[in-house]
Amino acid sequence: MQERLTNLFELRGNASARQNTLLGIVGVSLWLFSWWLFATLGILPRQIAPGPFEVLGVVPDMHFHDMLVRNVWFSFEMNLLATFIAIVISVPMGLALGLLPFFRGMSTPFFVGLRFLPLPVATILFMAWLGIGYTMKTAFLTVAIAVYLVPTVIQRVDEVRQVYVDTVRTLGANEWQLVRYVYLPDVFSRVWDDIVILVGLSWTYISFIELINKGEGGIGALIYSAQRTHSMEKYYALLLIIMFVAFIQTAIFKLIGRVLFPYKRIGG
Repeated sequence: MQERLTNLFELRGNASARQNTLLGIVGVSLWLFSWWLFATLGILPRQIAPGPFEVLGVVPDMHFHDMLVRNVWFSFEMNLLATFIAIVISVPMGLALGLLPFFRGMSTPFFVGLRFLPLPVATILFMAWLGIGYTMKTAFLTVAIAVYLVPTVIQRVDEVRQVYVDTVRTLGANEWQLVRYVYLPDVFSRVWDDIVILVGLSWTYISFIELINKGEGGIGALIYSAQRTHSMEKYYALLLIIMFVAFIQTAIFKLIGRVLFPYKRIGG
């Protein structure tokens, strides 16, 4: 038993899938127990930090009175659509910028500056261009993802090993065949890992952008409602639901990655 656990304490060691599952269950259980203990001992006021059972107890009420499932699905669907559009735009753009010095030279200053731009400040521009509805919110999330995804694709192009390029050139491949058989599969298989991470990033923006035109719904609108009514139980419950949905979404994207790239095992 001791020998089987030593791998958990090796530098950059690898835990088995079963060990990762058990560690995840133990970690979540410890976190919930600590939360319950803090709430029971009154270390923090109940008005600020209600206990886990009080938080879970408001979920049925939110289901029947706040249309919880409908609002969560609204945000989930918008997140998926924005991610899909961002991938369709960013991957070809990043490949073009990464492969052709002409485009990279012209666009690098723009993208470097854009990454430091606080997007919430630019919300007024999206509203002026696209109104305050679903289209504007989806466009905002798409840009929020693309701003990070395009430079990531460029970096992945730079990381393609030169030995692969030289080997295919030796076999007589032309420029298009290099892109088709070397750059596309190599870059996209590794960019998928980055997409899995960026999907989580977009949820941080959803709770912000859905504060605009709250009548459309969404989990961000529910968070605003919980804040306005000082319902901390609902507030905590919604944060937990975001974490749960993001966890499920990440698992689905990892599964898709395994299907698309069976020769490459995605970490986690």
